[in-house]
Amino acid sequence: MRGVNVNMFYDDLNTEEQVSYLIKPILQVLQEAGGQLERSEIRDRISELDEHIAEFEQKLYTSNKTGNQYKKI
Repeated sequence: MRGVNVNMFYDDLNTEEQVSYLIKPILQVLQEAGGQLERSEIRDRISELDEHIAEFEQKLYTSNKTGNQYKKI
């Protein structure tokens, strides 16, 4: 993965680039698990693989429309 803090650049990536960044670790954990996992299990496992993803996974965003907080991953 890139040698910079993911929080510094992940928000600047477009959706396609964000998916590209995450696809390899997602595929890796699915292969290791032998198939299907719950979304939360995938999120936990990719966070274990990459400390930058782990940091980003914890970041909360606030919806401009509703004001609700959410995580992008």
